Amino acid sequence: MDYTSSVNTAQMPFSSDAEQAILGSILKEPTCLSQVALLIKTDYFFFPEHRAIYNAILSLDSQKSGSIDPLTVLETLKSSGLYNDETGRNYLGQLAAAVPSTANVEF
Repeated sequence: MDYTSSVNTAQMPFSSDAEQAILGSILKEPTCLSQVALLIKTDYFFFPEHRAIYNAILSLDSQKSGSIDPLTVLETLKSSGLYNDETGRNYLGQLAAAVPSTANVEF
């Protein structure tokens, strides 16, 4: 029996809540990005919008000139044509507000 074909078509497990918690933690407390970046790569995010947000965060971090917050991330996403003001601002704000604490972000 050929198991490789079923492995190639199988969907990887994912958790929207976990992805949102990671992004929200970074938006709430950008200093935790150093911990997260050691463990999480962009490709680990299942949802394309979460990959885009994480890429924007990493881009801002690599510039070292600006802060990482919902507004700067939104501006980065807008400049690449991925988000608009209304939906982007609301979603990024929700991500940051939904995280009560960043203490366990690496778990």
